Amino acid sequence: MANWKQTLKIGDLWRLAQDKQIKPCEFSRLIAVRLRPLNAVLADRFRSIDEDADFEEVDALLDELYDWGDKGHRCWIDRHTEPEGQP
Repeated sequence: MANWKQTLKIGDLWRLAQDKQIKPCEFSRLIAVRLRPLNAVLADRFRSIDEDADFEEVDALLDELYDWGDKGHRCWIDRHTEPEGQP
């Protein structure tokens, strides 16, 4: 089992996006809020996504997020667990 240094819990956001209850730009911006304390540069990329972006564009950013997190087991991106006390 990998020893992750951080965990970014986005399970609640993931479900909302999968159920199409939020638009891709909302999903991206909410991830940016949670990501900012861990990686401000990447958070800014999520925050700056266009209003009319589709999920393919967000998926490309998610790939960058996963790559960043995987490097040195920096951060586990948890799409299944809802966070406690996060916006």
